[in-house]
This record gives sequence, C-alpha cells and structure tokens, in this order.
Amino acid sequence: MLISDLPKPREYVAHPRPVATVTERLSDHTEVDGCWLWNGRTTTGYGRMKLRGRDEYVHRVSYVQHVGLIPDGMGVGQLCGHRRCLNPAHLFLTRKRKLTVAEVIEIRRRYVADPTATHESLAVEFGVAQVTVNRVLRPHLGSSYSSVPDLDGYVWRPLKA
Repeated sequence: MLISDLPKPREYVAHPRPVATVTERLSDHTEVDGCWLWNGRTTTGYGRMKLRGRDEYVHRVSYVQHVGLIPDGMGVGQLCGHRRCLNPAHLFLTRKRKLTVAEVIEIRRRYVADPTATHESLAVEFGVAQVTVNRVLRPHLGSSYSSVPDLDGYVWRPLKA
C-alpha cells in the first residue's frame, strides 16, 4: 500500500460563533435586593469569566466596564458583601496591603465605641474589603490579625456579637 492510497484527512473548517461583548456577558445576572448576582461560573464564591484567554473576577470586570481602570496595588470590594455581586453601585476600590497594627487597633476601638459601626462602614472608611474587617474583629477565627494585641496588651476578643 502506498501513501497516496491512504484516505486524505478531512480539512478542518472553523465555524466562528458570534462573540458576545463584555457588556452582553455581564448582563447575565439576577437582580436580588439591589445586587446583580452573577449566574455564571464561580470560584470560592466569586463570579469568574474568561476574557481574552484569561480567567477574570466578574466584579473587577464590571468595575472596569462601568467605573474605570483599577490602579496598581488596589483591589475591588463589594459593599453588600455578596461575592457574586457585580452591581457597580456596590463596588469600591480597596487596598491590597495588610493593615498596620495602629489601623487594626483603631478599627477595633471604633467598633466597640460606636454602636452604629458596622463591618461594612468600617471597610469603606479604612478602604479595605469587608472580609479584612471581619478578620480584624474576629481574630479567634485564625486570621493573620489574631496576634495583634489591644492597647492594654491583651489579645483582643470581640465584645459585640
């Protein structure tokens, strides 16, 4: 048998599918209590999408699309606390650095002294994600802020429930 006698391989013909714009892809959400909850794929609770061959967090894509570029060293947090939320009204810039000991103590002091202080309000005031404030105020859960002592030298325990 000669090589010329072998059947020729089928020629691959690509059928291009219509490419949805970023805005069209972000519209795949469900509105619940003002939040735009992502209906697509999630990782650790955060919405994810492929964009230009890279995996991206949907809330970051939404921030860039509706508000503007994210500066270097900054992250995007959700005021509502929903990891799947991509409503630009709920998104804000956060710092990607760790809080200083003085900032940790100040967050704890304000949380105890001010009965109206919430995790969300402190996160906005200090420019960090709500989860960072949670870790500061609940150090017994094993966060990196658990070893920060209070002003009296004692390891801090939350006084509010």
